Amino acid sequence: MKGSIREQLGNLQIDFKSHNVAIDGERVDLTPKEFRILCFLVEHLNEVISRERILNVIWGAGIHVTDRVIDNHITALRKKLSKSDVKIESIYSEGYKITFHHK
Repeated sequence: MKGSIREQLGNLQIDFKSHNVAIDGERVDLTPKEFRILCFLVEHLNEVISRERILNVIWGAGIHVTDRVIDNHITALRKKLSKSDVKIESIYSEGYKITFHHK
C-alpha cells in the first residue's frame, strides 16, 4: 500500500486519494475517522494494533479519548464492511487486527 493511491483486498476497494471505499463496486459511506482507521489498519494488515496506537495516530497524542470511542468506530466499520472480504478482529486485551479472507 505504501505509495499507492488504491488498494484492492478481494471485493473491497479503497481509493486513498478520493477517500472512496467500495464493496463489489458499491460505494460505502464512511466518516472521516472511520476512513482513517480503516487505512491505518490496512497499512498494517494482519498485525495486532493496540487501541493506544490507534488513538495516537488517528486522534493525536495528548488528545483525551476513551477506548470506548475507538470501540464504537470499529463496530461501525465492521457493520459497514460486513459484506467485504476483510474482517476486523478483536484481540483480547491487545487491540485490533484487520485480515483479508478471499471468499
